[in-house]
Amino acid sequence: MSAIIKKEMRSYFNSWIGYIFLFILIGLVGIFFSFINLRNQNGDFQNTLNQITIFLLILVPVLTMRLFAEEARQKTDQLLFTTPVSISSIVIGKFLSAFILACIGMAITAVYPLMIARFGTLPGTQILALYLGFVLLIACFISVGMFVSVCTENQIIAAVVTFLLMIFMFIMDAVVSFINDTITNSQSSSSASLVSVGFIALVIVLLAYLIYDSTKNLYAGGITLLILIAAATALYFFNSALFDGVIVKVTQWLSVMSRFDNFNSGILNVSDILYYISFTAAFIYLSINTLEKRRWR
Repeated sequence: MSAIIKKEMRSYFNSWIGYIFLFILIGLVGIFFSFINLRNQNGDFQNTLNQITIFLLILVPVLTMRLFAEEARQKTDQLLFTTPVSISSIVIGKFLSAFILACIGMAITAVYPLMIARFGTLPGTQILALYLGFVLLIACFISVGMFVSVCTENQIIAAVVTFLLMIFMFIMDAVVSFINDTITNSQSSSSASLVSVGFIALVIVLLAYLIYDSTKNLYAGGITLLILIAAATALYFFNSALFDGVIVKVTQWLSVMSRFDNFNSGILNVSDILYYISFTAAFIYLSINTLEKRRWR
Protein backbone atom coordinates (compact mmCIF):
# COMPACT_ATOMS: atom_id res chain seq x y z
CA MET A 1 0.00 0.00 0.00
CA SER A 2 2.86 2.39 0.80
CA ALA A 3 4.17 1.93 -2.75
CA ILE A 4 0.77 2.96 -4.16
CA ILE A 5 0.69 6.04 -1.93
CA LYS A 6 4.20 7.07 -2.96
CA LYS A 7 3.40 6.52 -6.64
CA GLU A 8 0.24 8.62 -6.45
CA MET A 9 1.89 11.40 -4.48
CA ARG A 10 4.66 11.58 -7.09
CA SER A 11 2.10 11.70 -9.90
CA TYR A 12 0.26 14.59 -8.22
CA PHE A 13 3.38 16.73 -8.13
CA ASN A 14 4.82 15.53 -11.43
CA SER A 15 1.64 16.60 -13.23
CA TRP A 16 1.18 19.92 -11.37
CA ILE A 17 -2.22 18.81 -10.05
CA GLY A 18 -0.87 18.70 -6.52
CA TYR A 19 0.64 22.18 -6.78
CA ILE A 20 -2.52 23.63 -8.31
CA PHE A 21 -4.72 22.05 -5.64
CA LEU A 22 -2.56 23.36 -2.79
CA PHE A 23 -2.19 26.79 -4.38
CA ILE A 24 -5.96 27.22 -4.83
CA LEU A 25 -6.87 25.83 -1.40
CA ILE A 26 -4.31 27.87 0.52
CA GLY A 27 -4.90 30.92 -1.68
CA LEU A 28 -8.66 30.87 -1.15
CA VAL A 29 -8.27 30.65 2.62
CA GLY A 30 -5.72 33.46 2.43
CA ILE A 31 -8.06 35.69 0.43
CA PHE A 32 -10.98 35.23 2.81
CA PHE A 33 -8.61 35.57 5.76
CA SER A 34 -7.40 38.92 4.43
CA PHE A 35 -10.88 40.33 3.86
CA ILE A 36 -12.73 38.85 6.83
CA ASN A 37 -10.07 38.78 9.54
CA LEU A 38 -7.31 41.25 8.70
CA ARG A 39 -9.23 43.98 6.90
CA ASN A 40 -12.15 43.97 9.36
CA GLN A 41 -9.96 43.11 12.37
CA ASN A 42 -12.23 40.15 13.04
CA GLY A 43 -11.04 37.12 14.99
CA ASP A 44 -13.79 34.82 13.68
CA PHE A 45 -11.62 32.38 11.72
CA GLN A 46 -14.43 29.78 11.68
CA ASN A 47 -16.32 32.01 9.25
CA THR A 48 -13.21 32.30 7.07
CA LEU A 49 -12.72 28.55 6.83
CA ASN A 50 -16.43 27.98 6.33
CA GLN A 51 -16.43 30.23 3.27
CA ILE A 52 -14.31 27.84 1.22
CA THR A 53 -16.64 24.86 1.72
CA ILE A 54 -18.46 25.63 -1.51
CA PHE A 55 -15.15 25.65 -3.42
CA LEU A 56 -14.73 21.96 -2.63
CA LEU A 57 -17.18 21.46 -5.49
CA ILE A 58 -14.30 22.30 -7.83
CA LEU A 59 -11.26 21.21 -5.85
CA VAL A 60 -12.31 17.64 -5.04
CA PRO A 61 -13.34 16.62 -8.61
CA VAL A 62 -10.01 17.91 -9.92
CA LEU A 63 -8.22 15.89 -7.24
CA THR A 64 -10.09 12.62 -7.79
CA MET A 65 -10.98 12.53 -11.49
CA ARG A 66 -7.71 10.87 -12.51
CA LEU A 67 -7.43 8.30 -9.70
CA PHE A 68 -8.80 5.39 -11.76
CA ALA A 69 -10.25 6.94 -14.91
CA GLU A 70 -6.79 7.69 -16.29
CA GLU A 71 -5.60 4.18 -15.43
CA ALA A 72 -8.58 2.69 -17.30
CA ARG A 73 -8.10 4.98 -20.32
CA GLN A 74 -4.43 4.09 -20.67
CA LYS A 75 -5.15 0.41 -19.88
CA THR A 76 -2.56 0.52 -17.10
CA ASP A 77 -5.23 -0.70 -14.69
CA GLN A 78 -4.58 -4.19 -16.05
CA LEU A 79 -1.03 -3.93 -14.74
CA LEU A 80 -2.38 -3.04 -11.32
CA PHE A 81 -4.70 -6.04 -11.36
CA THR A 82 -1.80 -8.40 -12.07
CA THR A 83 0.44 -7.09 -9.31
CA PRO A 84 0.69 -8.98 -6.00
CA VAL A 85 -1.00 -6.02 -4.30
CA SER A 86 -4.66 -6.63 -3.47
CA ILE A 87 -7.44 -4.51 -4.97
CA SER A 88 -8.34 -3.20 -1.53
CA SER A 89 -4.75 -2.05 -0.96
CA ILE A 90 -4.75 -0.27 -4.34
CA VAL A 91 -8.03 1.52 -3.64
CA ILE A 92 -7.14 2.49 -0.08
CA GLY A 93 -3.68 3.60 -1.20
CA LYS A 94 -5.11 5.88 -3.90
CA PHE A 95 -7.69 7.26 -1.47
CA LEU A 96 -5.05 7.95 1.17
CA SER A 97 -2.80 9.71 -1.33
CA ALA A 98 -5.59 12.18 -2.24
CA PHE A 99 -6.58 12.52 1.42
CA ILE A 100 -2.98 13.16 2.52
CA LEU A 101 -2.61 15.87 -0.11
CA ALA A 102 -5.79 17.54 1.16
CA CYS A 103 -4.57 17.27 4.76
CA ILE A 104 -1.26 18.90 3.79
CA GLY A 105 -3.20 21.85 2.40
CA MET A 106 -5.38 22.10 5.51
CA ALA A 107 -2.34 21.89 7.78
CA ILE A 108 -0.70 24.81 5.95
CA THR A 109 -3.84 26.95 6.36
CA ALA A 110 -3.45 26.55 10.14
CA VAL A 111 -0.83 29.30 9.86
CA TYR A 112 -3.62 31.87 9.42
CA PRO A 113 -5.34 31.45 12.82
CA LEU A 114 -1.90 31.31 14.46
CA MET A 115 -1.18 34.75 12.98
CA ILE A 116 -4.17 36.38 14.65
CA ALA A 117 -3.71 34.39 17.86
CA ARG A 118 -0.84 36.75 18.70
CA PHE A 119 -3.31 39.63 19.07
CA GLY A 120 -5.97 37.94 21.16
CA THR A 121 -7.51 34.73 22.40
CA LEU A 122 -9.02 32.47 19.78
CA PRO A 123 -11.73 29.82 20.42
CA GLY A 124 -9.21 27.04 19.94
CA THR A 125 -11.65 24.22 20.66
CA GLN A 126 -14.15 25.47 18.08
CA ILE A 127 -11.45 25.96 15.45
CA LEU A 128 -10.05 22.47 16.04
CA ALA A 129 -13.58 21.02 15.83
CA LEU A 130 -14.16 22.84 12.55
CA TYR A 131 -10.84 21.61 11.15
CA LEU A 132 -11.73 18.04 12.14
CA GLY A 133 -15.14 18.37 10.50
CA PHE A 134 -13.59 19.89 7.39
CA VAL A 135 -11.09 17.05 7.07
CA LEU A 136 -13.81 14.43 7.54
CA LEU A 137 -16.02 16.21 5.00
CA ILE A 138 -13.19 16.22 2.46
CA ALA A 139 -12.65 12.49 3.10
CA CYS A 140 -16.32 11.83 2.27
CA PHE A 141 -16.14 13.85 -0.93
CA ILE A 142 -12.87 12.19 -2.00
CA SER A 143 -14.40 8.72 -1.49
CA VAL A 144 -17.37 9.70 -3.67
CA GLY A 145 -15.09 11.16 -6.35
CA MET A 146 -12.90 8.05 -6.31
CA PHE A 147 -15.94 5.79 -6.77
CA VAL A 148 -17.06 7.86 -9.75
CA SER A 149 -13.54 7.66 -11.20
CA VAL A 150 -13.69 3.87 -10.85
CA CYS A 151 -16.91 3.78 -12.89
CA THR A 152 -15.65 5.66 -15.96
CA GLU A 153 -12.63 5.90 -18.27
CA ASN A 154 -13.06 9.61 -18.98
CA GLN A 155 -11.56 12.11 -16.54
CA ILE A 156 -13.89 14.91 -17.63
CA ILE A 157 -16.97 12.74 -17.08
CA ALA A 158 -15.60 11.69 -13.69
CA ALA A 159 -15.09 15.33 -12.69
CA VAL A 160 -18.54 16.45 -13.92
CA VAL A 161 -20.42 13.57 -12.27
CA THR A 162 -18.53 14.11 -9.00
CA PHE A 163 -19.36 17.81 -9.19
CA LEU A 164 -23.07 17.06 -9.70
CA LEU A 165 -23.17 14.52 -6.87
CA MET A 166 -21.52 16.98 -4.53
CA ILE A 167 -24.02 19.68 -5.48
CA PHE A 168 -26.82 17.25 -4.66
CA MET A 169 -25.20 16.51 -1.30
CA PHE A 170 -25.06 20.25 -0.60
CA ILE A 171 -28.73 20.90 -1.43
CA MET A 172 -30.21 17.49 -0.55
CA ASP A 173 -31.91 18.67 2.65
CA ALA A 174 -33.68 21.56 0.93
CA VAL A 175 -34.77 19.47 -2.06
CA VAL A 176 -36.14 16.62 0.02
CA SER A 177 -37.97 18.97 2.38
CA PHE A 178 -39.56 20.73 -0.60
CA ILE A 179 -40.64 17.42 -2.15
CA ASN A 180 -42.04 16.17 1.14
CA ASP A 181 -44.01 19.39 1.72
CA THR A 182 -45.38 19.21 -1.81
CA ILE A 183 -46.50 15.60 -1.33
CA THR A 184 -48.03 16.35 2.07
CA ASN A 185 -49.94 19.42 0.86
CA SER A 186 -51.18 17.90 -2.39
CA GLN A 187 -52.28 14.50 -1.10
CA SER A 188 -54.29 13.05 1.75
CA SER A 189 -52.55 11.70 4.84
CA SER A 190 -53.18 8.12 3.70
CA SER A 191 -51.55 8.82 0.32
CA ALA A 192 -48.59 10.46 2.03
CA SER A 193 -48.23 7.36 4.22
CA LEU A 194 -48.24 5.17 1.11
CA VAL A 195 -45.44 7.29 -0.35
CA SER A 196 -43.46 6.78 2.87
CA VAL A 197 -44.09 3.03 2.76
CA GLY A 198 -42.98 2.95 -0.87
CA PHE A 199 -39.79 4.78 0.05
CA ILE A 200 -39.07 2.29 2.85
CA ALA A 201 -39.73 -0.60 0.44
CA LEU A 202 -37.25 0.89 -2.03
CA VAL A 203 -34.60 1.21 0.70
CA ILE A 204 -35.19 -2.40 1.80
CA VAL A 205 -34.83 -3.74 -1.75
CA LEU A 206 -31.65 -1.70 -2.24
CA LEU A 207 -30.09 -3.02 1.00
CA ALA A 208 -31.00 -6.60 0.13
CA TYR A 209 -29.49 -6.20 -3.33
CA LEU A 210 -26.26 -4.81 -1.84
CA ILE A 211 -26.02 -7.88 0.41
CA TYR A 212 -26.58 -10.16 -2.57
CA ASP A 213 -24.14 -8.22 -4.75
CA SER A 214 -21.46 -8.36 -2.05
CA THR A 215 -21.84 -12.03 -1.14
CA LYS A 216 -23.03 -13.41 -4.51
CA ASN A 217 -25.35 -15.52 -2.36
CA LEU A 218 -29.01 -15.47 -3.36
CA TYR A 219 -30.06 -16.95 -0.02
CA ALA A 220 -28.26 -14.21 1.92
CA GLY A 221 -29.99 -11.53 -0.15
CA GLY A 222 -33.37 -13.22 0.17
CA ILE A 223 -33.09 -13.73 3.93
CA THR A 224 -32.03 -10.10 4.38
CA LEU A 225 -35.01 -8.98 2.30
CA LEU A 226 -37.47 -11.04 4.37
CA ILE A 227 -36.02 -9.90 7.69
CA LEU A 228 -36.17 -6.22 6.71
CA ILE A 229 -39.72 -6.56 5.37
CA ALA A 230 -40.83 -8.29 8.59
CA ALA A 231 -39.18 -5.61 10.74
CA ALA A 232 -40.69 -2.75 8.72
CA THR A 233 -44.14 -4.37 8.75
CA ALA A 234 -44.02 -4.87 12.53
CA LEU A 235 -43.00 -1.25 13.07
CA TYR A 236 -45.78 -0.01 10.80
CA PHE A 237 -48.51 -1.90 12.65
CA PHE A 238 -47.21 -1.14 16.14
CA ASN A 239 -46.45 2.54 15.51
CA SER A 240 -47.38 3.83 12.08
CA ALA A 241 -46.51 7.39 13.16
CA LEU A 242 -42.86 6.48 12.73
CA PHE A 243 -43.44 6.44 8.96
CA ASP A 244 -44.78 10.01 8.88
CA GLY A 245 -42.24 12.18 7.06
CA VAL A 246 -39.84 9.23 6.92
CA ILE A 247 -38.24 10.52 3.72
CA VAL A 248 -37.13 13.72 5.46
CA LYS A 249 -36.05 11.83 8.59
CA VAL A 250 -33.89 9.40 6.63
CA THR A 251 -32.30 12.05 4.43
CA GLN A 252 -31.60 14.29 7.41
CA TRP A 253 -29.88 11.38 9.11
CA LEU A 254 -27.91 10.62 5.94
CA SER A 255 -27.14 14.27 5.20
CA VAL A 256 -23.42 15.00 5.12
CA MET A 257 -23.83 18.78 5.32
CA SER A 258 -26.27 18.87 8.25
CA ARG A 259 -23.75 16.98 10.37
CA PHE A 260 -21.03 19.41 9.32
CA ASP A 261 -23.06 22.19 10.95
CA ASN A 262 -22.32 20.64 14.36
CA PHE A 263 -18.57 20.86 13.74
CA ASN A 264 -19.04 24.41 12.48
CA SER A 265 -20.64 25.25 15.84
CA GLY A 266 -17.78 23.68 17.76
CA ILE A 267 -19.84 20.64 18.75
CA LEU A 268 -18.09 17.27 18.69
CA ASN A 269 -20.45 14.31 18.52
CA VAL A 270 -19.09 10.79 18.35
CA SER A 271 -22.07 9.84 16.17
CA ASP A 272 -21.11 12.50 13.59
CA ILE A 273 -17.50 11.34 13.48
CA LEU A 274 -18.55 7.69 13.13
CA TYR A 275 -21.02 8.65 10.40
CA TYR A 276 -18.35 10.39 8.32
CA ILE A 277 -15.97 7.46 8.76
CA SER A 278 -18.74 4.99 7.84
CA PHE A 279 -19.77 7.08 4.82
CA THR A 280 -16.18 7.18 3.57
CA ALA A 281 -15.67 3.46 4.23
CA ALA A 282 -18.90 2.62 2.34
CA PHE A 283 -17.76 4.36 -0.85
CA ILE A 284 -14.28 2.86 -0.55
CA TYR A 285 -15.96 -0.55 -0.32
CA LEU A 286 -18.10 0.21 -3.38
CA SER A 287 -14.94 1.15 -5.30
CA ILE A 288 -13.25 -2.09 -4.25
CA ASN A 289 -16.32 -4.15 -5.15
CA THR A 290 -16.61 -2.50 -8.57
CA LEU A 291 -12.95 -3.11 -9.37
CA GLU A 292 -13.16 -6.72 -8.22
CA LYS A 293 -15.97 -7.30 -10.73
CA ARG A 294 -13.96 -5.63 -13.51
CA ARG A 295 -10.91 -7.70 -12.64
CA TRP A 296 -12.67 -11.00 -13.27
CA ARG A 297 -14.55 -10.02 -16.43
